[in-house]
Amino acid sequence: KHIFLMVYVLWDRKVSGANSFFHPYYEILPQTLRNMPIFWTEEELDGLKGSHLLQQIEDRNEAIAEDYHAICQIAPLSKIC
Repeated sequence: KHIFLMVYVLWDRKVSGANSFFHPYYEILPQTLRNMPIFWTEEELDGLKGSHLLQQIEDRNEAIAEDYHAICQIAPLSKIC
């Protein structure tokens, strides 16, 4: 599952920083994810009322919460963030 990739990326960025082989890739990642509906406010989501996207966003938020808890079981975030 992708959880192990997430843990690796967090660990690599913390431990290797600018010396990481993947540092150039990390540098081109977006600094914010505000354009993604899973991070929108309730007010912003109101524009999607009546759309099937609201359920998909809710499902994705639940999956993210599950991933977070799974990551914490593998490696406490204080050790990798």
